[in-house]
Amino acid sequence: MGNKVIKGTATGAIALAAFGVASGATVQAEELTKPSTSLSSDVTAPKAHNIKVLDGVLLTKDGAAVTTTPTERTVEDARGIKEQADQAVTDQAGKVADASAKEADSQKAVEDATAKVAEAEKNKAAATPDAIAQAEKGVTDTQKAIAQNQKASDTAANATQKATDSATTQKQAVEQAQKGVEAGQKAVDTAKKGVDTAKAALDGTGEQKALDEQKAANKGLEDAKKAESDAAQKLADAKKADADRHTQIEDLNNQAATQSKTATDTATDAAAKKAADNTAKADVNTAKKAVETAQAALDGTGAQKVLDEQKAAQKALSDAKIKEVEAAQKLADAKKADADRDTKIKNLTAKETEQTAAKTDAENALSEAKKNAEAKKATKEAAEAKRDALQKELADKKALSTINVPQYVIDAYKKYLNSDREEADKDALQEVFNKWIAEGAYDIERNGNVPIDPSTVDPAHMTREQAKALTQYYAHLLTAVRRQFWGTKVKTYTTEEAMDYVQKVAEAYAKENKPWSSGHSHAALAAGETPSSKLTWMNENISGMRTGTTTMTEMYRFIAGSIIGMMVDDYHSDFGHMSNMLGNEQDDDAVGVASSVTPNGLGRMHYVGFSDKYAGQALPDPYDTTQLEKDLAQAESDFQAALTAFNEANGVLTAKQAAFDAAHQALSTTQSELA
Repeated sequence: MGNKVIKGTATGAIALAAFGVASGATVQAEELTKPSTSLSSDVTAPKAHNIKVLDGVLLTKDGAAVTTTPTERTVEDARGIKEQADQAVTDQAGKVADASAKEADSQKAVEDATAKVAEAEKNKAAATPDAIAQAEKGVTDTQKAIAQNQKASDTAANATQKATDSATTQKQAVEQAQKGVEAGQKAVDTAKKGVDTAKAALDGTGEQKALDEQKAANKGLEDAKKAESDAAQKLADAKKADADRHTQIEDLNNQAATQSKTATDTATDAAAKKAADNTAKADVNTAKKAVETAQAALDGTGAQKVLDEQKAAQKALSDAKIKEVEAAQKLADAKKADADRDTKIKNLTAKETEQTAAKTDAENALSEAKKNAEAKKATKEAAEAKRDALQKELADKKALSTINVPQYVIDAYKKYLNSDREEADKDALQEVFNKWIAEGAYDIERNGNVPIDPSTVDPAHMTREQAKALTQYYAHLLTAVRRQFWGTKVKTYTTEEAMDYVQKVAEAYAKENKPWSSGHSHAALAAGETPSSKLTWMNENISGMRTGTTTMTEMYRFIAGSIIGMMVDDYHSDFGHMSNMLGNEQDDDAVGVASSVTPNGLGRMHYVGFSDKYAGQALPDPYDTTQLEKDLAQAESDFQAALTAFNEANGVLTAKQAAFDAAHQALSTTQSELA
């Protein structure tokens, strides 16, 4: 039985990585709600003027409130209304100036009357009773005239008061117009916020919401146009009322001048004229004061401030227009950005589809590459394991000890044979054997490297396979010894037929149960012959052996020792056992080895030789390294081919892994852009 070799199998595993790609994102825009404006409950419509009020703006006792999101047209209307209010103030200022001129005329009349009074004083000194009587009559007449003049003066004062009230009304109109301008500015600011809000809405939800607000602004524009028409009508009415009041004041001033002149002409009495003068002067002063009050009221309105505020409103309107243009540009930019974004999303979506397919293809290719690499790895590992096993087997076989016969033994043996086995040569041969023994002939049995097989063997019941293994080891050692004597052309071997034969011989020896002294049994040696085969024994060597159970390793040592013993310890048999083993230089020998144990406990090891003519097909020598070296060379070649294929598969795997990683990264990048 040959060496027992435990072949290790290397296994490996590759962990497959699972790639999951999660994709998809939701974009949500917040709703945009226009803020509402709460109005106070004490809103009063202006009634003291005819200035247009902006549609969407309510004037209250505290100011102006915007009720509708203003548009550019609404701001333009506010500007026009302010200009109308400014013009009304200017017109009223002209009327006050006219009243002031008439007051100056009245003052001159008073001064003339005063001069006449002085003249009357002068005449008083020269007054006579008749003149006094005449003067008293004149005074009475003058008093009447003064009374009439006083009435006219009162009328003029009333007219002046009306002018003052009208100026006050215009001031209130200007103030309300200013509130309208301020509300318009707030509306402009709100419009800007609306544009910004529209832009923000566009950025978040697209252009639709901005378009809706634009429609709302267009409706506000239509409402503003109607408000403009109403304001124009009210302004025309206000202008007509102002013209009527101007005519009335002019008539009253003319009456006052006429009456003052009449009073001057008729005042002859100094005291009466003085009293009349004082009264008329007081009345004129009152009228002048009223005019001054009206003028002050007009001045108090801050005409310049109104103009400044008008300019500010115009600038705000200009800024609002600029912002409107900017908002329109931003709207156009936003539309373009939306279109570009839609195009980009469309392109990215198509790209994502392509990259997903590419990733799937790369993943499938990677999976196939992994499978192929695993298969190539398994092939490589199997080839490597086979090569390693053969290398170990070769190393073990080459490490086995062989029987190295000294040349002096070989020479002495050949001399003994050539001298026809002379006694002297026999003794000389024994002497060289003794020398060899001294040099370590039995070292192979004691310390040599023999096949290792710890399996148990029972010499009394040795199996055919165990006997075959011992026979092959015996033939291997003996071939090496014979070649040292006869050259490399000879060999000793065994066959299946030889093993069958020797098994029957051993069984026959055991059944005969003869003692050691009985020698060789021809009957037992013939037990292996069969009518169907011409195979028969040629010679037999027997060595005694222990009968106890042992291991195959120890049996290998026993075989090696037996070969040495049948050479160095064969003097008593005239080296006949040695001659049977070595044969000659022409013939190959077939052998069979088997053990027998008699019932009486005698153990024998039988070495039966056969002619190679009928022995059958030689079994291979399991210890011959010639074939093993060929097998190892083939195994090494197979391993190198498997290693090359494995490396190539790994190269493909690396490339496929890189391709998959690139496809995965590209898809992830596209999905990130889409998110």
